[in-house]
Amino acid sequence: PLTGRGPELARLRDLTSGSHNLVFVVGNGGIGKSRLLAEYAFSEQDREVRFAPRGVVQATMFDLLPAGAPVVILDDLLEPDATLLDTIAGIRRARPDAMIVLSLRPRVVEHWCSQLDIATESAVEITVT
Repeated sequence: PLTGRGPELARLRDLTSGSHNLVFVVGNGGIGKSRLLAEYAFSEQDREVRFAPRGVVQATMFDLLPAGAPVVILDDLLEPDATLLDTIAGIRRARPDAMIVLSLRPRVVEHWCSQLDIATESAVEITVT
C-alpha cells in the first residue's frame, strides 16, 4: 500500500471525478509521482485507467481506449515533443471525454502549458513533495 501520499491520492481522485479534462502531477524526479499514479490506477473503481505507451502510437491504438470517460496517464514526461503532442491529440480525438493525467517535473510545466495552449495559472495541478 501507498504510505504518506493520502492527501495527493485524494486530490487526484477528486480531480479525476470532476469536470477537468487535463491534470498535471508535478514533482521532482524520484519523489514518487509514478508510484502515486500506479496506486491511483490500481484503486480507481469508477473509471477505466490506462497508461499510454512511450514512443509513437499508431492511430489504431486509440480505438482500444475504453469507452466511458477513461483516465489516460502519460508518466514521467520531459520536454513536449511532436510524438507526445500527437499522442495527446489522438486521445482527445478518440475519446473527447477522457481525462488525461500528465506526470511532469516542475521545470517543464510552463513549457507544457504553452504547447497545450493552457494558461499556467489555470492548469490543474497536484504537487508531489
